Amino acid sequence: MEIQLSATTLLLVLALVALVVGSISIGRLREARERSAALERELTSTREAYGQARRLKSEVDSLTALIHELPALLQPLHGHLRPRELPPALLDIMLHIFAPRAALVLVRRKHQLTGQPGSDRLVVAAAGPVGCPVETGTTVAFDEGALGFVASAQRAVTRRDLEAHGGLSQRRGRRGNLPGFETDLAAPMEMDGETLGVLAVSEPRQSLSQAPHQKAVLGLVARLGALALRDAQAFSEVRHAADRDPLTGTFNKRVLMFRLGELLYEAGSTGRPLAVFLFDLDHFKHYNDADGHLAGDQVLLLLARLVQENVRSEDMLGRFGGEEFLLILRERTAPQAQTAAENIRRLIAQYAFPHGERQPLGSLTISGGVAAFPHHGRDSAALLRAADTALYRAKERGRNQVEVAGEAGG
Repeated sequence: MEIQLSATTLLLVLALVALVVGSISIGRLREARERSAALERELTSTREAYGQARRLKSEVDSLTALIHELPALLQPLHGHLRPRELPPALLDIMLHIFAPRAALVLVRRKHQLTGQPGSDRLVVAAAGPVGCPVETGTTVAFDEGALGFVASAQRAVTRRDLEAHGGLSQRRGRRGNLPGFETDLAAPMEMDGETLGVLAVSEPRQSLSQAPHQKAVLGLVARLGALALRDAQAFSEVRHAADRDPLTGTFNKRVLMFRLGELLYEAGSTGRPLAVFLFDLDHFKHYNDADGHLAGDQVLLLLARLVQENVRSEDMLGRFGGEEFLLILRERTAPQAQTAAENIRRLIAQYAFPHGERQPLGSLTISGGVAAFPHHGRDSAALLRAADTALYRAKERGRNQVEVAGEAGG
């Protein structure tokens, strides 16, 4: 009996020992698992920190490279570019920096006639790269869509900014959002409180991936673009004023003579025809004496606009002096120039100028002379002398007609 008890006791002792050992092992196992989980979390945190460090390094490297490139990239903006040359230059900068699926340069076009709020528009002046879904010349109302918001609010934005802005959800579907173009990034070209245009990017692909940096970089380009655009416009206005007749807005005599010399040289080199039409208003002194010089100035302005609207874009009209005008007709032979001149004479004679019915001929009319290179002259002086002689022959023959140099009596 004692032996059995001892065996039982031994078994109980062994079981107790096993239980204690097992408890210790389970505890150690649990502790090991907890330590393992902690190490795994630490490793994950370390990996995330490493990944963030790598991304930060890549971003810093990208920004550093951009900072080194910027002076060369922005150099074209410092040159004497014409206003129409700036949008392509800005587009090239945007494509280089962001390598986007699409990028747009929009400039503001003011409605000169109405000046009403909302009548201004943004016009796509440059779009790229090849395959961009938006064509140049496309317009956006100044107060519509995401781009209109950027123009009116004068804020650089990302897509997230646009989506977070209350009220833009209603604007996104309106025509201010260009078909096929989703705005991921946009910045206004603003100067002295006035929006001159907007730069917009869709799907930028460069490593410059953080939105705040993208917005800052595009904002910088937009500000420099606004400054360059304002300078170009001011320079263009000064040059325009120097080249134009202040009353009619047509070219002045200095520019006409310079350009005629260039075109004559070109015609001599290429063999292409060139002609001039010199004309003036009949009885213009009578008109001024009867109706006053202010009325006479208005007639000169109306006549210049009428002729300018009815000649080819490659022709060049200017005020030669007083009531005399010169029209340079590129690639026109003498017969072709005579036909064009007759059309202008007829157009003016039929136009209802103020008080024209009180003129001696019953309407306001012109007389003119046509001369062509090389038949009537090989240089500016000879060509204009031939046209002037033909003009005075038209006067002697009764006015309201066109004569060609070298004809009978010339």
